[in-house]
Order: sequence, then structure tokens, then C-alpha cells
Amino acid sequence: MIKSKLAEKTLHLPLSLIAVLLASAMLGGCAQIRKATYPPDFVYLEKQEVRTSMQKMAISIGKLDRLLSDTEYQSSTKKEDVNAELTNIEDISRSLNTGGNQSNHPVIAQHMENFRDQLSMARRAAQADPPDYYPAGRLVGQCQGCHIQR
Repeated sequence: MIKSKLAEKTLHLPLSLIAVLLASAMLGGCAQIRKATYPPDFVYLEKQEVRTSMQKMAISIGKLDRLLSDTEYQSSTKKEDVNAELTNIEDISRSLNTGGNQSNHPVIAQHMENFRDQLSMARRAAQADPPDYYPAGRLVGQCQGCHIQR
């Protein structure tokens, strides 16, 4: 009786190990499967990549909002800091840019080009002399308008 239970446990360990190895191999093959099943111009964004990038962007948008709201901030430092945040947001948005192609995140694919255009306009206006922060504030408002519900 004891030997059969021990033999049964010994059998489960290799089967469990094989199942884990097979699952790992299948996950690694998903990228290859996507290449064969999606059109060549389809951009697949990994869920964790989207989540991480959006969290970073939310933090940066929050910093930008605080910078723009602070009326007592020194103007020369404010200009540098606003431009640094806009650059940071632009860098983050590159990882989510689908170039207008179809994606597994259609909302991102549909709106990222417009967002990047608005971002570029905000950067140009913030770099002007004197700086115009209205487009940057509008960008913050657009982000908050869509994402306040989430």
C-alpha cells in the first residue's frame, strides 16, 4: 500500500514537469503563430507592455498637470521641466505607436497618431519664446477626459 502511493507520487512529479515544460514551449511559440495568423502590418502589443507604458504615461501626465497648475513656479525652470515631461511622454508613447496599422489594441491604434500629433504641437508651443502652455494643458485634459472613467 505504501509503495503504491509512493509510486503514484513519483509518477505525478515527472508528469507535472512535462506539463510545465510544454506550456512554456507553447507560450514561446505564440509569437511565431502570430506571424503566420496576422497580416504582416499588424502590430501586436503585449498586455504587460501596454500596462507598464500607460502607467508611466499617467505618472508623467500627472507631473505635467501639476507643473502647469503651479502659478508660482519660476518661469525659466518651468519651461525646462514642462519640456522634459513632454519629451518623457513622447518617449513612452513610442512604445505604443502602431504607425496607424491594425493592432490587438484598436483604441490605441486608432488614437495614438492623433495623440502624438497633439504632443508634438504641445512641445513646439512650450519651447516657444514666450512659451505657450495651452496645448500641453489641453493634452492633459484630453488624457484625463478619456481615462477618468478607468
